[in-house]
Amino acid sequence: MICMKQIVIFPLIFLGPFLFWCYSIADYACASEELTNTRELKLDFGTPILLRFISKITSEQAKAGQMIDLEVEAPVYKDGVVVIAEGTPAKGNIIACNTKGYAGEGGNLVVANFYVVLENSQMIRLDGIYRLEGKDKPESVAIGQCCLFGYLIKGEEALIKEGQTFRAVLARDVIIK
Repeated sequence: MICMKQIVIFPLIFLGPFLFWCYSIADYACASEELTNTRELKLDFGTPILLRFISKITSEQAKAGQMIDLEVEAPVYKDGVVVIAEGTPAKGNIIACNTKGYAGEGGNLVVANFYVVLENSQMIRLDGIYRLEGKDKPESVAIGQCCLFGYLIKGEEALIKEGQTFRAVLARDVIIK
């Protein structure tokens, strides 16, 4: 006589591997469907990207040719999809840097050659120049005419504050993979 326990266990022993195999095939099909559904999105030339400086930079400490770290301030959307997320790392290059000078001349900084680095290591070049000048002290020239020590007065350093934002644009059409 066959007990109920044997009726339930018997199909599970033989059907278990088959069901597991079916589940594996279905999981693989879903994964491959996700891969084929990922599409490439095109961002157009001139698409604005808001960048944020993540550390303080002064004309006194900076050097021409130095790379600086930035990050994307606000997400960039295409067709309702976030293509470049907020916080995505970016880089810039200090192309000119002068410290404050005598006779009241202020320092200056020029940052350019920006690019964003996506999670898939794709680099996206941006156009934009960020120029900042320290405050001149013109009164030093007037004092210098009366007294030579006036010419020794220096202007202020150029200072980019941490968290300061800057708008750059895409340098060309880009396919985001």
